Amino acid sequence: MATGAIENLLPKLFELLREEYGLQKGVREKIGHLSRELEAAQAALTKIGDVPWDELDPQVQLWARDVREASYDMEDIVDEFLVRVDAPSGPTEKNMFWRLVATIGSLFQKSKDRHKISNLIQDISRKLEEVEARRGRYTVDDSITSKSSIHAATIDPRLVNLYKRVTELVGIEGPRDELIDKLSLGVDGGVFDKKLKIVSVVGAGGLGKTTLAKAVYDHLKPRFEHGAFIPVGQNPDVKKVFSSVLIDLDKLKYRNSDMLMLDEKQLMDELMEFVKEKRCFIVIDDIWDKGLWKLIKCASQESHCGSRLVITTRNLEVATLADEVHKIQPLSSDNSKKLLYARIVDGEGENFYTPSAEACEKILKKCDGVPLAIITIASLLASRPGEDWSDIYKSIGGFGQEGNDDVDNTRKILSFSYYDLPSHLKPCLLYLSIFPEDSVIQKNDLIWRWVAEGLIIIPEKQAAEEVGSFEIGERYFYDLINRNMIQPIEKGHKGYVNACSVHDMILDMICSLSSKEGFVTVLGGNERQKLLGSIARRLVLHRDEVDNSSLIANIGVKKVRSLIVAGWGQIDFRALCTCLPVLRLLDIIEEHREKGVVGHLGTLLHLRYLRISTVNNISSIELNKEVRYLKFLQTLYLQRYYNMELPEELRLLTQLVCLRCNLYTRAPVGVIGKLTSLQELWIYPPSHTCAATTEQFVKELGQLRELRVLHTVISVGSDGIGRALLESLGNMHNIRELAIGGVGLPLVLLPDTGRTSDVSRITSCYRHLRFMRLPNIVFPGVPAWIRSSHAPNLSYLKLKVVEVKEQDIQTLARLPELRCLHLHLQTGPEFATINIAAEDVAGGYFPKLRVLDIRGTGAFIMQGTSEAESHRECSSSCSCSRGASTTKIMPSLEYLEFDVHVRALKDATHHQLGFDKLLCFDNIGATSLQRVTVEVHCEGAYASEVEEAEAELVNAAALHPKHPTLQTHWFNDGDGDVISPYGEACKKMSTKPELANNTWKKLSNIVSSGYIRALQVQDMTASSSKVICLLYTNNGEELLALCSNAVHKLWKWECSEKNPRGKSTTSIPPQLWQPENGIPMKNDTANNGTHKKVTGCIALRKSDDYLVSASGGRLSVFDTSTFEIHTTFMAPPPAATFVAFYPQEDNIMAIGMEDSSILIYCTHTEEVQMVLTGHHKKITGLAFSVSMDVLVSSGADAQLCVWQMSVWKKKKSRYIIPPSNRSGASGSDTAVQFYYDQEHLLVVQESQLMICDWNIECLCSWSPRDALPAPISSAVFSSDGFLIYTGFHDGAIGIFEAKSLTLQCKIAPSAYIPSSVSSGGETVYPMVVAADPWKPNQMAVGMSDGAVYVLEPPLDTDV
Repeated sequence: MATGAIENLLPKLFELLREEYGLQKGVREKIGHLSRELEAAQAALTKIGDVPWDELDPQVQLWARDVREASYDMEDIVDEFLVRVDAPSGPTEKNMFWRLVATIGSLFQKSKDRHKISNLIQDISRKLEEVEARRGRYTVDDSITSKSSIHAATIDPRLVNLYKRVTELVGIEGPRDELIDKLSLGVDGGVFDKKLKIVSVVGAGGLGKTTLAKAVYDHLKPRFEHGAFIPVGQNPDVKKVFSSVLIDLDKLKYRNSDMLMLDEKQLMDELMEFVKEKRCFIVIDDIWDKGLWKLIKCASQESHCGSRLVITTRNLEVATLADEVHKIQPLSSDNSKKLLYARIVDGEGENFYTPSAEACEKILKKCDGVPLAIITIASLLASRPGEDWSDIYKSIGGFGQEGNDDVDNTRKILSFSYYDLPSHLKPCLLYLSIFPEDSVIQKNDLIWRWVAEGLIIIPEKQAAEEVGSFEIGERYFYDLINRNMIQPIEKGHKGYVNACSVHDMILDMICSLSSKEGFVTVLGGNERQKLLGSIARRLVLHRDEVDNSSLIANIGVKKVRSLIVAGWGQIDFRALCTCLPVLRLLDIIEEHREKGVVGHLGTLLHLRYLRISTVNNISSIELNKEVRYLKFLQTLYLQRYYNMELPEELRLLTQLVCLRCNLYTRAPVGVIGKLTSLQELWIYPPSHTCAATTEQFVKELGQLRELRVLHTVISVGSDGIGRALLESLGNMHNIRELAIGGVGLPLVLLPDTGRTSDVSRITSCYRHLRFMRLPNIVFPGVPAWIRSSHAPNLSYLKLKVVEVKEQDIQTLARLPELRCLHLHLQTGPEFATINIAAEDVAGGYFPKLRVLDIRGTGAFIMQGTSEAESHRECSSSCSCSRGASTTKIMPSLEYLEFDVHVRALKDATHHQLGFDKLLCFDNIGATSLQRVTVEVHCEGAYASEVEEAEAELVNAAALHPKHPTLQTHWFNDGDGDVISPYGEACKKMSTKPELANNTWKKLSNIVSSGYIRALQVQDMTASSSKVICLLYTNNGEELLALCSNAVHKLWKWECSEKNPRGKSTTSIPPQLWQPENGIPMKNDTANNGTHKKVTGCIALRKSDDYLVSASGGRLSVFDTSTFEIHTTFMAPPPAATFVAFYPQEDNIMAIGMEDSSILIYCTHTEEVQMVLTGHHKKITGLAFSVSMDVLVSSGADAQLCVWQMSVWKKKKSRYIIPPSNRSGASGSDTAVQFYYDQEHLLVVQESQLMICDWNIECLCSWSPRDALPAPISSAVFSSDGFLIYTGFHDGAIGIFEAKSLTLQCKIAPSAYIPSSVSSGGETVYPMVVAADPWKPNQMAVGMSDGAVYVLEPPLDTDV
């Protein structure tokens, strides 16, 4: 039970007794009497608060309520007096006479205020006398408070870490695998049934439904295109549920869209369209309402791509609406015991003496296998001596009797834990009832709210030690975590607890207690609490479509101390603001600027906390000059407002301790420096701020000596700013959290600015530092003050350094509290040897590190062993030598991220060790590692070397004891490209000619599917449209097709455990990706009334980010990440028939036209730079040779033309002569492609294949005959350039040696086209052939029936 405002009121009453307030003697005596009475009342309320509300005598309940309300009223009176007496003076007048008049007026006003408070205190005294008479002088029966006194729990730091491992302690693997089996997934996670499958998880509250669903979601999510995990809870907002599902499925599309404008039906339609052609995994957690469940089911039932939907519910009636029901079971006796003991002493109970063990057995029987009940009671036992456990068991009572279900058991256990809380924690926990279900509550914001509400009480001892309110509030926060009343969250930064959430069962209990005690009044659409009387002290208004003004009219708002408005509907805040004379906390979301709060702040003189947000991001907000009247304001939080300027009057807010602003906030010079009471500052000046202004801002930061938290940006780098920054940081002796970003050039702290006396001066400032994130400041090395002796509490570190030395790594490894390390080097892919000393260290190196992200492969971490082994290095912090030392390295590591520069690894002097030695991480995080993410930098490396490196990473993950999930991402951001398979093959051939690609040659003639790996890509939208264009993306991870109906289709190989990079393979089918907006990515088509054949053309930029395409209409430029049209240009006639990007500059392209012309077009200027003419029919092929400085074109006129690119003049042309047995074939389309040496050209016609030199002189040719008699449909070089893959009109595929056009292998249609395919009397054949850019032996073919196949030789080429 909360004690009202008594604890805050007593110090204020003692304050009034000071002589300077000049109260009359009688009034002072009355105040002294009231103080003594209130002290007695506080003691009584504290005792009553230890007894469950339902067990209290009704008269005691009424008496407690009256005392609390009287304390609130009296504090309001005292505060009103203090505001009037200590009110700030108005503007200084120049005229002495008017200054004298103002002074005399102030004296008369203060005299009136003193008289007024005397009368009000007398009124309060009479009220207390009435309460006193009613309850018999505040005595409380011993029978009511027979419960033993409660002692505050000692904070156990192990509980937070154990919380992270709960799922490993309760046998989750079995139920998880059972639920996965019910989802009907195919072998190895491949979807077996394409129909939507819905499974419900049902069970009582606290049994772990959410835990089980989350475990399944985390396990299966990588196997689906999109995923969403949405908590619902009781009385959900239907619109919010559907909006959350859409946002979780696709954050890029829906996060910034105006979802609030859509109604329920529109949101359902949007979800229905989204899941129709996408493979999604959706979990709807804790759903209660059948109506909402039916809406969700209706909106997802059209999914036919193998989507899966899981719901969790406590209601069996809701669960039976699913396809299959999974009834979650309580924990077994063994698992219950394991969980309980692990939460208490991190053991199996072997150290318990007999009485304690017996009490645990009895308590576990009462808990009946409910995990939440076990966890809660365990935290209670952990804070009490073992000899008291039997008494705790007896105190639980008979809730385990027959007839009581698990929910009742758990709620009573939770209630018991609440009443075990110290009196100062109870109101802090009850305060959480202002937050909706499933809220992520920021730690610092919550503590500042507690401070503003007066819920933080500083004991005399801490006050004498000058411990501040925030420090005490932080202790409250972690105490609640340790008692498992709230759950810690690492929001945005793994390894650093900066938020919390409240389990829905605990929140339900909190809301019930809060309502009974009148602590918080919640009104609105999701109303949870009813007002007991007509007075509300803390009022929460949730969003509602109806007029809330009628609800407010029934409440005495004049006594409202806190107002939280999450969308106020029809409420006029202008009128409401004048009715809130004692308001201390205001948290409001603006919906209507005309009804805004900003212009009415001057009347809120008692305000301590002000948070103003907006539904949509608003460019700016203007605080007017009335802000100067908020003399008590402690927290100012301006959320989601951008490009704003703080007022000059802000400097007058001398009690302001927290200021949080958004991006591009400007502060007048000198204002920030005047706010010397600030403990928390979030401010982000605009990026265009000049260097002088930035330096002044940095210097002002140095005046804020009480700062605990600083988040800001410094956008201009200079030595002056560096020195000013170090000097300012040296003044921040209380800093706990430091984050300095920037959008300009990195601020480089040179040795003379980072390693001088400035550093030695600031070393004493970081003893309290826990969080440091400096992504835009480059240090020459790890700063000298980052060591265990100077920063013993550092938990999160993000740092950029020029170089790292062996001693630096050893220093970091000894930081006792470090949980997350981001270390980025600026030296590039260079190598050095760094050893960790061989001696054993208690707890190991990096003993608590959970997250390691290390980039810039100049860094190495290894466990030193002996001088003979000191040469063994490892890359990117991922490899450690296996020496004799028993010291553990990173024993708690869960997440590992690093980068690998393949070329640098291969060229290093220690390359003889091989990738298997360089890319191993098997002895770090041996019992904890969960995920490994690697950025593979490929520039300058051979494709096979990149594949080798990736294979070793996969092997390293497989060999690790925990088998962590591995994700790799290829990057090519250096000066050189990845060396193509052709370049690699040429190098091998120059030294060993026998290494030529003979894989297909060994197969010779393939007529059945047993001699080839063939995969038909999935296409749920398949139609009769033909595939007229087909290509791999340049990264080799996607296939892109253009069909004859002008629609594009994109298939992508997803990252998975068996395919960590998502590379193209016939072993795993790629997924068909659909446009995000539901509209097909379709070209413009010309409707000219004719039925002539439409020529389609596509080209990808080198970076794969944009696609240029046409299908007889305007050219379209598509964004390949969103599938949206970026622009269109060049409307026909004439239509574009072929397009090719200039290899060296993606802004230049050659466009072949239907009228036989060629346009050289610049996308940057959107201008045609040159028109080339020389053909007589449409252009059908274009190929660039940069080394030869030529463009070769081909047309339907069977003519080849060579154009000199430097002057864009035709250099040579020739007509193709048809073979003697193919007369008349010269009028067919002609295609051209340059060999990878840029000197040899492939020419493709229906009647022949030709290899020409760059001057279009024929070197060799081949025409259909013998085994391959049908006309040629398409041909292309393999990625190594040694083979030519060729399609034929009879469905056959020929594979030729490129140099001589010798047939190596024939693939019959029966080998790859299923016998079930119906041709409708027409031959199905490959209209277009594409070669994988990285795998020389892989090709894809687009068919005349719209199908697409991927083909590879069998793994065993000796078959």
